[in-house]
Amino acid sequence: MRQKLFFKVGLFLLLFSGLHLRSQSAGFNTTYIVLNNGNGDTFYDLQATTANPDFDNAQLGTYCAGSSGLFLKGAEHNNWKCGGCDISSTHLYYRVYLVNGSSGAFSAVGLNFTSDFANGCGGRDQQWSATNLNVDLTSTLSPGNYVLEVYSDQATSCAGTQYASNNGANFKANFTINAVQTYYVDADGDGFGVPYSSTTSCLGAPVGYVANTNDCNDNQLQYVDADGDGFGSTTLTGCGVSNASDCDDSQLQYLDFDGDGFGNAILVACGVTNASDCNDNQLQYLDADGDGYGSQVLVACGATNNVDCNDGQIQYLDVDEDGFGRNVWVACGVTNNIDCNDNELQYVDADGDGYGGTTLAACGPNNNSDCNDNQLQYIDADGDGFGRNVLVACGVTNNIDCNDNELQYVDADGDGYGGTTLAACGPNNNSDCNDNQLQYMDADGDGFGRNVLVACGVVNNVDCNDNELQYVDADGDGYGSTTFAECGPNNNSDCNDNQLQYMDADGDGFGRNVLVACGVVNNNDCNDNQLQYVDADGDGFGSMIFAPCGVANNSDCNDANPTIGAGSPYFRDADGDGFGDPTVSACQFMAGYVTNNTDCDDTRANVNPGAVDVCYDGLDNDCNGNIDNIGLPGGCIPVYTTPAATVPNSTITYGASIITSLVANAQGYRYVVTRVNPADDTPMSAPVTVDMGLRNLFLSNLSNYAYGAKYKVESTVRINNVWQPNYAPAFYVFTPTPLSTVASCGTQISNTTTQVTSSAVALVSVYRYQVQRLDASNNVVSTQVLTSGLRYFSF
Repeated sequence: MRQKLFFKVGLFLLLFSGLHLRSQSAGFNTTYIVLNNGNGDTFYDLQATTANPDFDNAQLGTYCAGSSGLFLKGAEHNNWKCGGCDISSTHLYYRVYLVNGSSGAFSAVGLNFTSDFANGCGGRDQQWSATNLNVDLTSTLSPGNYVLEVYSDQATSCAGTQYASNNGANFKANFTINAVQTYYVDADGDGFGVPYSSTTSCLGAPVGYVANTNDCNDNQLQYVDADGDGFGSTTLTGCGVSNASDCDDSQLQYLDFDGDGFGNAILVACGVTNASDCNDNQLQYLDADGDGYGSQVLVACGATNNVDCNDGQIQYLDVDEDGFGRNVWVACGVTNNIDCNDNELQYVDADGDGYGGTTLAACGPNNNSDCNDNQLQYIDADGDGFGRNVLVACGVTNNIDCNDNELQYVDADGDGYGGTTLAACGPNNNSDCNDNQLQYMDADGDGFGRNVLVACGVVNNVDCNDNELQYVDADGDGYGSTTFAECGPNNNSDCNDNQLQYMDADGDGFGRNVLVACGVVNNNDCNDNQLQYVDADGDGFGSMIFAPCGVANNSDCNDANPTIGAGSPYFRDADGDGFGDPTVSACQFMAGYVTNNTDCDDTRANVNPGAVDVCYDGLDNDCNGNIDNIGLPGGCIPVYTTPAATVPNSTITYGASIITSLVANAQGYRYVVTRVNPADDTPMSAPVTVDMGLRNLFLSNLSNYAYGAKYKVESTVRINNVWQPNYAPAFYVFTPTPLSTVASCGTQISNTTTQVTSSAVALVSVYRYQVQRLDASNNVVSTQVLTSGLRYFSF
């Protein structure tokens, strides 16, 4: 299709000619070449820019040699002239030549004037064309790649010959001439054809055709069989075999029926590359050592088993599995045949005592009971580490025991009591607590002993009387402190052993010259049976201040004035019950004071000499010194809790409770417990008060609980929110001696390392076991004491 640019170019020339109306000039607006390749005429742009294809560098197609495939139909030139200049002719020149070949001469095609119109520059725009030519460009050409080169000119009266512009070069396009070739049918698509069906083409093989006639059977694929075994590779060929099953077509493959890598003489597509198998129905194994037992290595010809543990060495039968064999070949065994008796284990006897070690030997004793085959062992019947001169498999390495039927112990201090260290010769007991120091009997447990040696005791023998406790009497008053002494009084009642105490019978703070365990530190009382008062003014009437020597009354209203003596003193009545406080008085009447001093509790109005005693309120209401008037006519019956008749003087098991009698309306039960000396019931510790909501007492909860002790117990109850002051008669109980019982008595101990366990005892941190060895008649052979922080031991 042709595109024309007359309007735009004419407008440009009109504007231009408006400036040069009288200048003679001419030129090309557009030029086209027209070609036909059998699909109609096609305009190609030469000097033009349109939607048409560009001719310059165009690929014009491929054509068969000897065929009329491409025709030059002509050309069209659109040109212009101005100012009286004339165009007399215009031509298209063309030539065809091989790429890189000789170009040859151009052929000319003259174009005919077809039309024009005024252009406004004193001239005309013209069209010259010739499009009905039919120049065959291809029919005479031999195969190759060709160039079609063209250019255009015009003859003018004002400028001579003018050429269409291509930047100084001609316009060139390319096309190809292919030779015509015969192609043959390839029905099975293997790339090989048959000669009896063909077609021709210069554009390559049509689909289903090839350029050869090598196919022996075009209805079946053929494969290369390079090794001629009847099995083809995956490479197609015109004539070959009809299968592609050969695993390696460059080498013959043989059937390996038993899969050992060695084949028989039968060719197969996939197999092994040798035919050396002696028996392809049975695996053969390498028998390198020739013992009839094969290794794991497959061979073409060999043994039919692969049980040989080491095919590089003969193996011998080792029936007793001692590492030494006899002269019988086996697949797996030992590498020697030196066993003296292969039906019985033999052991090394290095020390020649007839007892073998644990090391197996080819020849030796048939036991391995020797504990140490590098050293002679001696019997140690009593297990003390010292043996007698009798060889055994396991024993001790010496034979120095004085008596191997009885344990002997080291007696380092020579007291006849052995320590816990066994000795070859020594006493037959191990009861010495400290074998490096003599121990003396301390019968009274005061830390001082008498001159009697014992296994366990104290390290001194200075006790004056070992059957009675003696106490330090630092102040020499005959009363001892709580500190034990080897010699001293047999009491520990002194309140202060660093100072003499004197009896103060009247309690005025002044003592008389009678020493007591607990009293006052002076002895200047004139009369210790009567209170004496200071009489400062010497009027015979004393003040309220005690004096060691004075007057026997304290009725002086003013002891600083001898003119004021005893009067009618007044006493404070703080609770307003009409009875005065004897401790607060005045010599003149004041509000709140009365003339008597008989009130025993001036803080309670219901407590005075005129009151009636109220039972169980805890108060001495009538001031007679007897709370609840116990034992007086009309008095109250005391209320307290008592134990069962079997409790007093009984032993209370650890963790058990003492249950006392139930008291009606009791709000609680109080127990006052004091540890006492079992000999005379004197206190050994301060009383401990235990208040319980229920009527049971657990001695084991006491902070001063001790085994093998005696306790004094006093009890009362709480009534009306008041702990009753009257206690039941005291009773005494004992705590048990701690005893741990061995659980396995009467049983057989199978191993010396077996633990012998005893029962746990609360609060106990150390357990002591006395172990006696008996003979057949149950006579004691030896005794040993074991002390442990755990409740077990082992033999």
